[in-house]
Amino acid sequence: MNRYVINLVGLLFAVLLGCTFQVYAQKKKGTCEYAILVSKAVREDLAWKKLTETLKMNHGGVEFDYNQYPGEVFDKLKQAQPRYVTVVEKAEKVTPLFVRMMHAMSRNMSDTPYEDFVWGIITGEQAVDAMRMVTDAQTPKKVDMGWLEACELEKLSGYNGVNWSTGAWKDSWKERMKTPAKHTVAEAVFLQQQCILERLAAWDPKSLGLVLPENEEGCVVDDEAIRILVKKELGKECTGEQIELLKNRDVLVYYGDPKWNIRLKEVLSPFKMTCKKQRLLCTVTFESNGKACDIDEYIFFFPKRLEEPSLLAELREGEELLFDDTFMIIRNVHLEAGEKYSIKFSVEGADSMGIKVMKILQSKSVEF
Repeated sequence: MNRYVINLVGLLFAVLLGCTFQVYAQKKKGTCEYAILVSKAVREDLAWKKLTETLKMNHGGVEFDYNQYPGEVFDKLKQAQPRYVTVVEKAEKVTPLFVRMMHAMSRNMSDTPYEDFVWGIITGEQAVDAMRMVTDAQTPKKVDMGWLEACELEKLSGYNGVNWSTGAWKDSWKERMKTPAKHTVAEAVFLQQQCILERLAAWDPKSLGLVLPENEEGCVVDDEAIRILVKKELGKECTGEQIELLKNRDVLVYYGDPKWNIRLKEVLSPFKMTCKKQRLLCTVTFESNGKACDIDEYIFFFPKRLEEPSLLAELREGEELLFDDTFMIIRNVHLEAGEKYSIKFSVEGADSMGIKVMKILQSKSVEF
């Protein structure tokens, strides 16, 4: 009799568990972690096609085929909602227009003004050159911060077409790399884009959809043409800073596999940050390293996409927080010596019955 009771309990538990994951799977239906965009020219070239096969072997990615431009698969990509996107394309096709199209696709995946997937382009003059990007990415790597100081963003990331970036924006991109233990180079490029988009959206959300005037080479033209466009389309004047934001909106690109775990070596920081997810709660904690310190701005890429994050408590006076399911930006935080300060988000992921089952299965926090 006891055996049947045990079997019945086990069966009931399995049914409840199955229902829980079915509900969860329905919420996640149609999504993929890693997408590979492949052009017709690449598919028809055996040497290049080998790159895509290697990527799928490494990441188990889903392939999306297009003929001329990545925009052809926008609808399918929006339905899939990938977190990482790799474009495999021959060098002659990677133009300023191509790069702008990828930025536009990433920020139109949802109703927010921000980019929704981390992306990179694997390219080269020959297939063997492009393959190096794939094989190098198979090994986690740390590099020294010195190359950021010495180059014009020419390694791993850069500008396609005319380099419009001012010294201020080059410096701001380097700011993203001041927490190298938390972000890969691809994620730092992604976060830099979010900062640009945040400022543009605060000025005028319609500025994110402006099609900037360009010359025959596909590069954005001078400041006066942008002023005229803004006046015509938005009905307002724009400052020099806003012109620079528009110029930098769609030009920075990461070259390589966006899942390449390449980071800068860790640098000394006045505070430590940890991120933990426990069931339906995500907690980001800042702790000073022995002395009082101020955090003017900290931007963080969540290692896993959060489902419908919602802030659980009000911020302290003067603090600013911006977040969505992929990243957060916190500003104006003061930490006393030895102080721990936590920001908590509730997240979706299961119904009430599912929560009870998940409590049985997940008894411990997981740091990621």
